[in-house]
Amino acid sequence: MSGTVIALHGQHPDRPTMTAKAGLALAAIERHLDRCKLSRHTVKAYRRQCAAYVAWLTEHAPNIPTPSTTSSAPRPR
Repeated sequence: MSGTVIALHGQHPDRPTMTAKAGLALAAIERHLDRCKLSRHTVKAYRRQCAAYVAWLTEHAPNIPTPSTTSSAPRPR
């Protein structure tokens, strides 16, 4: 599986940008689920869970550290 990665965590966490990114992420999930050969009940559950997760992530993303701020790897000089 391949696709575009939509980073919900931005450098400047303003609500409209986060909401727009969340919408793009959910649209990508919808496209993927439309291609899957799954039960309609499974697809409905996945959509509900993904929407809940994206909503949570949109609200909490400004508080989640980025990998560049949490990396213990030495920085190049």
